[in-house]
Amino acid sequence: MIGKAFLHVLVTRFNSPIGDGHPPASEDWLKARVELFRKYALPSVRSQTIRPDRWLILCHADSPSWFVDEIEQLVRGIGEPIWLHRGPSGPLLSELCSPVGTPYLITTRMDNDDCVAVDFIESIQAQFREQQMEAINFMSGLQIRDGEVYAKLDPSNAFISLIENVGGRNPSTVFMDTHDQLGSHAPLHQVKTHPMWIQVVHASNIANTIRGIRTDGRSVGQYFDANIPVNHIGGLRLAMARGITVATLGLGILTKPRRLKKLFRSLGGTR
Repeated sequence: MIGKAFLHVLVTRFNSPIGDGHPPASEDWLKARVELFRKYALPSVRSQTIRPDRWLILCHADSPSWFVDEIEQLVRGIGEPIWLHRGPSGPLLSELCSPVGTPYLITTRMDNDDCVAVDFIESIQAQFREQQMEAINFMSGLQIRDGEVYAKLDPSNAFISLIENVGGRNPSTVFMDTHDQLGSHAPLHQVKTHPMWIQVVHASNIANTIRGIRTDGRSVGQYFDANIPVNHIGGLRLAMARGITVATLGLGILTKPRRLKKLFRSLGGTR
């Protein structure tokens, strides 16, 4: 990496332990997640206009042999499986992500069942200005559930990045805290873009509830290189669907107004 302005590391936690002694995920969960990874995450990283310098896929060291073979084969030439006996601690990630030949490090999160726009990595790197410590968040993204597409603004989403000047210290990395708390450790800049990420909402990630506004889905084919089937609607059907989702979101804000306050605070850092 000598002579390069920064090292950019994309990190995906696949099934790495949550804590010491935590058992591996079940085989059924692994099989389902491998298919989601193969369908969404993997092709979206392969199709990047600029690929990250490294893509670390964090996995449990006690995973079944078929999973080890499958992951090693799937990411060969593009990603690095990291086999862990314990949770991905700060010191471990610092060691894995330490840059060589430059003090600057960019680390970016991405889940194993989601995907990013073809210019995602390029757009992150375009934000590099030799920052000492700055979190970069692309607010605009999509959620897809059973072919239905929803446009979502998220001020602290799971695709956030951290730019830092390591300068002889151990890197903090984007995993210094949860993605929704990263802004409490570093200045958080919200960047206006086209949709940069897709959360695929399915049965085994019920934490990702639909919090977007129904859209026709044309941006999926426009910005993402993944074979994602979507239901295209327009006219009166789209207007009615949007009305329903806006009403649902409005009800959610009335019951949890802190969501709206958080969004307005984040807009102050948009550029």
